[in-house]
Order: sequence, then structure tokens, then C-alpha cells
Amino acid sequence: MKLKKITAVLILTLAFSQTSLNAQEQTKGDSGVAIGYSADLFPTIISAVDNKAGFAFQTWAGVDNVKIRAIGAHLYQPESSYSSSFEEYETNVTAVIIDRMFSDNFTGFWIGGGIELWNNSIRHKDTGVVREWSDNVLTLGGGYVWKLTDNLYVNPWAAVHYRINDTDVEIAGDSLSRRRVIASGSIKIGYFFNL
Repeated sequence: MKLKKITAVLILTLAFSQTSLNAQEQTKGDSGVAIGYSADLFPTIISAVDNKAGFAFQTWAGVDNVKIRAIGAHLYQPESSYSSSFEEYETNVTAVIIDRMFSDNFTGFWIGGGIELWNNSIRHKDTGVVREWSDNVLTLGGGYVWKLTDNLYVNPWAAVHYRINDTDVEIAGDSLSRRRVIASGSIKIGYFFNL
């Protein structure tokens, strides 16, 4: 598993280095360089189903039509979506994603992929025992960026997440069944700065 993580980090580093080199060869005026941030509504909505607080924030840097995003999120899975033997299914996500934009100025259609780390915990209702585990997840997604003003945008998106590891989650003889492939979608609201 460590080899896969190291390989993923190397690929991302090389891609970002090449993008940075290309940016240095161009002048500031025509390089299409920007930085930005966004808030994703998915964790907020999914957590609110059970009256819990969730959030997701992203920062990104882009050159020409390539963006690299760093993501942090916190969410609770709705109790109706898993076994009644458990409660408080909580997930903290960190991710690095590379996006390819198909229009200038970081708008229009995009596709992206990367690797995510999901740190999870869940409580057994009868015993109160909490189990923690981590999932390594590959993600592929896409969406469309609409500018509301020069720099304010909305970004509807959809993605497919593939869990790499086979971690079993069992507490007190009860097992939590999990899907290997998960689809999700939402809307991000963001702002960016042209450099």
C-alpha cells in the first residue's frame, strides 16, 4: 500500500512540476495563472439529514487549463444508509485532485482525478465501542464551472470513488457492509484570483 501512495505522490508532483515549468516560460499576462477556494455543499447536506454538521473546503492553484486541488472535508453518513447496529458514522477526508479544464479562465467543463484518504469512525449502539479505520480511495469526476461574476462561480459536479483497501469493519459480532464503488455529486461555490 505504501508503494501505491508513493507512486501517486510522485505522479502528482511531476504533473505539478511540469505545469509550473510551463507557467514560468510564459508571461504573467497570458499564462492563465489563478488561485482559488470553494465550499462544497455535499457534506453539509448529507450530514444535516441527521441534524449533524458537515463541511468541505478546497483550495486550488491553476495554470492554463490545469488545476491542482487540496480538499478537506468532514461529514456524517445518514443513519438510514447503514446497519441499525451502528451510529455516529463519521468521515474526515483529505484529498489531492488534478483537473483538466476545457475552456479558458478556469470555466466550462472539466474532468479530474486523484487520491483521497478517508479517516472513518463508527460507534456500536449496544456496546458503545468506537471503531476507527482509514480508506484509500481513487476518484474520477467532472463538472461545469459557471462564473456568476468575474471571479465568483458555481460548480455542479459528479464523481465516482473507488475504495482500494478491503478493511472489514466489525464490532461485537456485527459487521458494517460497505460498497467498493460510491457515486456522489453536489454543487461547489467558490471564488478565485487571477495572478
